[in-house]
Amino acid sequence: MVPVMTPTAPTPPASLTGTTITGSACTISSATTWPAAVYDINCDNELEIDSVLTVNQGAIIRFEANNYVRVSATGTLNAIGAPAARIVFTSIKDDAHGGDTNGDGSATSPKAGDWTGIQLQGTNNSTLSECASSTRAAPTGPSSTPARPP
Repeated sequence: MVPVMTPTAPTPPASLTGTTITGSACTISSATTWPAAVYDINCDNELEIDSVLTVNQGAIIRFEANNYVRVSATGTLNAIGAPAARIVFTSIKDDAHGGDTNGDGSATSPKAGDWTGIQLQGTNNSTLSECASSTRAAPTGPSSTPARPP
């Protein structure tokens, strides 16, 4: 008899490092992978994906006010988490996910509409699975579906 191997999800790291995405890093124009870490997005409104962005399990992506992700018709967003290591999209003010990387202590707290969302354009091959979204603007349009809470 051949033993059956059951895959298990990796354990998310106990402490994630933080990276701020600004300036020219706000356009993904070549294949890029973000490992499990905290990513604070401050992109003058838009993180544009024109190539492939792969986000690994356990990553936390936090947005400054009015920022959003735009996946162009030539871009692909692959964000495939796991039940024990979901990928979280949230507000920079959300200290419950990734800690107080903006350094303001309890001066701010997350609220609905802090960030705008994820916009998929054209027919791309994006995949989002085992992801959570919080404190974003209300979904609009016929294909908008709220994500599970974190």
